[in-house]
Amino acid sequence: MPPKKTSRRRAPARGKKSTQTPLKLWLAGLFLVGFLLGGLFLLGEFRRWYQPPAETPPAPVPSATPLVAAPVPPLEDLRVELDSLLLRNGLGPKNLSQSETVAGWVYEVSAPSPAPEILAAFVERLRRLPEVTVEAPPRGELRLFFRGQPWGTIRFRPRPVVLRPTFSRPLVAIIVDDLGHDAQTMRELLALNLPLTLSVLPDEPQAALAATLAHEAGREVLIHLPMEPQGFPAVNPGRNALFTGVPAAELRNRFRRYREQVPFAVGANNHMGSRFTEVPEAMAPVLDEMRQAGMFFIDSRTSGRSVGFDLAREMGLRAARRDVFLDNAQDETAIVEQIRQLLRIARQRGQAIGICHPHEQTMAALRREAGLLRGHEVELVPVSRLLLAPAGTQ
Repeated sequence: MPPKKTSRRRAPARGKKSTQTPLKLWLAGLFLVGFLLGGLFLLGEFRRWYQPPAETPPAPVPSATPLVAAPVPPLEDLRVELDSLLLRNGLGPKNLSQSETVAGWVYEVSAPSPAPEILAAFVERLRRLPEVTVEAPPRGELRLFFRGQPWGTIRFRPRPVVLRPTFSRPLVAIIVDDLGHDAQTMRELLALNLPLTLSVLPDEPQAALAATLAHEAGREVLIHLPMEPQGFPAVNPGRNALFTGVPAAELRNRFRRYREQVPFAVGANNHMGSRFTEVPEAMAPVLDEMRQAGMFFIDSRTSGRSVGFDLAREMGLRAARRDVFLDNAQDETAIVEQIRQLLRIARQRGQAIGICHPHEQTMAALRREAGLLRGHEVELVPVSRLLLAPAGTQ
């Protein structure tokens, strides 16, 4: 049996080196170098275009909000301007009073409104105060606003001039309004035998007769001027009354007709008029007609903002204003108390003016107090005895 062949790996020839191992090592090294160079290149490019997101700073710890004081109107600056105005007009601190109301500060200057050029300069200085605006609606008053909100009011009002009575007794005048509807009421008033002043409404059925009866009895006659009230048209003074929207020429014409309807009138006072007497432009033509006719004006003061008294005196009329309404409450006892209040004011000031109406309770109260009114403590006189002269003539 032939012997099996055994395979043997032939050993390399001794003395002959292999060339494969160095080549592999060289290629591996070359690959590694290339890989490293490529990685470094890619890393550089990555850093060049990549921007890491900015770190968000930590939120600040909230601190307590500081308290900011509310803006305050420049009261001190206003007072400086007022003091300066007083000095330029020969006045002093005694002529200025101030009070705080729900509507703001009220400054009362006990003097007539300054000359137009002085007042205009004063207003201009006030408007220079920070965030202050000024309005000057009626004469004798300025309205102040701070940041658009009402702040205060400056009013110029002359102090009442106390007329010393001719006799030792204080003087009292009582005006009876709303007459002219019938002659009988006038006869009843004349029968009281008191020197009442009698005010007759024009356009009433017996206005002319009532005025004539009063004149013949030696009583002073007024025209009771119907004027626009604040409550119009709910409160109506009559179709031929004086309204703020009526042109000046028509206001003059209406007043002239009133004079024809109420003969012997020596003066006038307003009927209603809480709106009309606040508007200088409306009052001026009517007062001018009165001035030309030599009449005087009594401001019934149906509005605390009436310009009637001051404007009348500025325009050259003699004027006065009502002190007490006697019969707002139509109760005899209440009216008697108002009559006595009128007398107390007269004793304090030297004179006083009351206004009433021909109500039954009023007539009864006048009869009840007739003895007091004729007594020696006061003197009941026609209202013309209590007039103030035009401004600047005293």
